[in-house]
Amino acid sequence: MVHHLFGRLLTAIKWPVALGTAACFPAIAIECWAALSATLAAAERLPYFFLGFAAYGGLWGTLLRKTSITWLSTLEHEFTHCLFAWATGNWVTGFKATFQGGGHMTYRGTPNWLIQVAPYCFPTVTMGLLVAFSGSDVVVRGWIPPVLGASIAYHLTSTWAEIHPGQTDFHDAGRVFCLLFVPGANLLLYSIVLNSVVTGQLTILNSLRHILGSEW
Repeated sequence: MVHHLFGRLLTAIKWPVALGTAACFPAIAIECWAALSATLAAAERLPYFFLGFAAYGGLWGTLLRKTSITWLSTLEHEFTHCLFAWATGNWVTGFKATFQGGGHMTYRGTPNWLIQVAPYCFPTVTMGLLVAFSGSDVVVRGWIPPVLGASIAYHLTSTWAEIHPGQTDFHDAGRVFCLLFVPGANLLLYSIVLNSVVTGQLTILNSLRHILGSEW
């Protein structure tokens, strides 16, 4: 079965990936800073991107953090689990997100660490928008820039709220593994997102090339 193959492969590369991400963290941080600098330099071309980011950040800090709107965060969190379960050949059998009781998803197949940690480092909404509009100049005009900015702020705030010592996903994947992998994975994906916002195209390979070519 496909999920068995993915399960064995991900088990085999789990610690090499964690240690490699931790070792590359300085280079990833430099790349993220360079991507952020490029985005700030393009502020005249992307003013509404920053407006969307600031608007959602301010709204979350003053209102959304204390309301039931967090259900949307739970919904996206569980959907990200489902997305990576599907991507690794598993079959999703249940999905639930409630206003008060949190969320839960179930699947049939082989568990793996990618399913467990994906919601804490993969900005599903932002990446979905970038894939949908990649290669089109609509990324830098109209309503897309503020929505992209708001989606990044949303991922930052929702991830911040979801990371705590009692998180069962971290226990399942291994706390040491998460400590080594999740911070670098977040910075890498933010680098890709910011570079994509500036260029209007997904720049995964370029970001990886810069990191691997870094003096670090």
